[in-house]
Amino acid sequence: MAATQVCSVEASVRQSLSWSHDDRIAISADKEIMILSLDASPSIKCEFRVSAKVKLSTAELTDKRETPWTTLEDDVLPFAKREKRSAFLKKWTYSALAFEEQVTQTWNRLSWSPAGVNDRSVLAALTTDHHISIFGQSSSNSKWTQLADLGDHLLKHHFQDFQSEEKQQKTKEEYLAVVCNQMLSIAAVELAWSSVFEGLQSEGGTANFVLLFVGMRNGDVVSWKISLPMEGVESCTVVGRQSSHKESSVLSLAWTTLPENKNSGLLAVGYADGQVECQWYHHDPAAPADQSLHRCTQVIQGQVDWMPVSALTWTTHPQLGLTLLCTKEQITWTYTISPHSCSPALDTDCTMMKEEPSGEDRISDGGRIEVTGSSQTRLGNWLPASGLQTVGDTVVMASEDGSVALLLVTGSRQDPVVKIKRKLEFQLEETGMGCISVSLSPNTAMCTALFRPNFAVNHLSVRFRIPIHAHICLVHTPDWTTLEQMLAPDKVGELTASRIDILEFARRILCNEAISEETIESLTQRLLASPYADTVFGRMVTRHLLSTLCSMCIKHKLTAQVPAVEVSQHKMTDILLCQQIRSIWNIIHSQVLSVDDKDLSVLNTMLNWVRGSNERAELVGSEVMNRLTSAISEPKPDTCVLCDGEMSFSGSAVVTCPNSHSFGLCCHTLSVCNTVRYQCCTTCGVLALLPKQLKGHKWLPGNPIMCTLCNSFMYNTTTGLRL
Repeated sequence: MAATQVCSVEASVRQSLSWSHDDRIAISADKEIMILSLDASPSIKCEFRVSAKVKLSTAELTDKRETPWTTLEDDVLPFAKREKRSAFLKKWTYSALAFEEQVTQTWNRLSWSPAGVNDRSVLAALTTDHHISIFGQSSSNSKWTQLADLGDHLLKHHFQDFQSEEKQQKTKEEYLAVVCNQMLSIAAVELAWSSVFEGLQSEGGTANFVLLFVGMRNGDVVSWKISLPMEGVESCTVVGRQSSHKESSVLSLAWTTLPENKNSGLLAVGYADGQVECQWYHHDPAAPADQSLHRCTQVIQGQVDWMPVSALTWTTHPQLGLTLLCTKEQITWTYTISPHSCSPALDTDCTMMKEEPSGEDRISDGGRIEVTGSSQTRLGNWLPASGLQTVGDTVVMASEDGSVALLLVTGSRQDPVVKIKRKLEFQLEETGMGCISVSLSPNTAMCTALFRPNFAVNHLSVRFRIPIHAHICLVHTPDWTTLEQMLAPDKVGELTASRIDILEFARRILCNEAISEETIESLTQRLLASPYADTVFGRMVTRHLLSTLCSMCIKHKLTAQVPAVEVSQHKMTDILLCQQIRSIWNIIHSQVLSVDDKDLSVLNTMLNWVRGSNERAELVGSEVMNRLTSAISEPKPDTCVLCDGEMSFSGSAVVTCPNSHSFGLCCHTLSVCNTVRYQCCTTCGVLALLPKQLKGHKWLPGNPIMCTLCNSFMYNTTTGLRL
């Protein structure tokens, strides 16, 4: 199952995509950032379709930026030597520039924050001419706007230092060299967000904030403190510039929060020359605001091997603890980190980060971060890795050979081991596509990746447009504990936007797990005893998971009967039959003329199922029982069991709501069968059923034309033909 978004971009730009905590996908595509959403219009190629609901253009940014070197283009560059001018332009931008061309505004890197305006994620993005912009919404339905231009904010922060250094130069050549170094110090190339730091409670609310880290071309890492909720540039303050490595550009940044302290975290920094550093940050809520942040730095890998650090990510392992994964070309480095001894109270070398109007803070060399173990592993073929991400305990890696794989971290603290756990199945029809960026959904049930043709491109001299494809696939992980955490009662309200992930994840949770009687018995009993089983949301998950269990029982031909499966199958059939009786009764209730003989036959069969059983009659309802066989002229439409949308009659025994939810009836049990194609509702974002013939779909358990409840053939209720 996949979805695709196609666009064309500059070949020399580092495209990226990011999946937000509130389920939005952003892709940098040339001069536009596309914020995607999933649509419910299945095609032959895929069951999901993604479309750009919001587009943020570079044309909306400020065209002319005030800089301390305003005379650069008019007085210096025209008289500078051609070689120095060319070198200057190459260092300044990722775009390939001819000597007479202007710097092209193209989106580069982007990243979603953990929280922002009204507790929603805001989007930070960079351009090739080094605008640092933050976009957001004041409410869920409001227009996207630029909340802050941190590039101009940084210029103003260093304006006096730049001017004083320029005045000391006598010749234009010296002036050009100084300006080149100054511009590299504000040339943003990578960014990352911290988690939310909690402040003290006051009359005005809690002083919570996040840190935005921006890596520069000269090796610096600039830290912004952004107060929450973010209102604009007035909420942003530069609190530090880490300048311990001046020899190479920053390429990768990765943040993790320490499990034992939410106000402490680690930032990993990867450089183009292969060096890796780790910065520890701590926030003391009880300290004064200008003295509450502390930081210390430790070099993780100091050897300069000129293998660029293409990606970094953190993961937490029960035995290994904090683990840092680092990719260089085809090699994946694994480091186990112990930051427990790094405390401001014990470490006098930790730097205090003050909010100063200008100047750079100093970083001490006495870090207390300990590397307890390391290893290196070659994963994949000769093509390098291009992306890493961790959500929870799920680690995904992308490679330029087009593969996307889940990684497994094992071993010990002294000797960590990383290996490929399973490759994800992206349905790519094109050949020779390399993956350039990857991102997981917040609940790890889905994965999205960017693909583009994989061939050598001269990034400094060749300019042309190439197509990139954004694909989405499902990540099915047979982990019952993860499902329980995702469906905990206190989190059900937070999952409204993620139902599409949850339902499919639940249905597929056992697809890759060895099936045994004990496994099915245990999982089914735990599901029926769960506190959310009787809720509307719980019933949807129950239906999908129990259908999978029943299908696997039929497929594997268990030698003994499993009581819990029989009970769950009977309970599920009762629930679904009751829903169908109510739905069809209300169809007749509202549109008498549309009912044909087939529909009346279905109603009579359902009525016979209800008669003679007080328990079933109570489930259906006395009003439905008394008036099921009579048509009532007064309209009283039913609502969709998935999204509460108004139901309408479709000319057969198939019930459809305005959100394109359809329910196919099994000719034997008259219950909903889950072996039909899934469809996503555009209004409520959940999965529904669409009666279509399926052929060759490996992800479906059992026979795709058989009902998983009764193992009988499915029929199209409109045509009467067997699937």
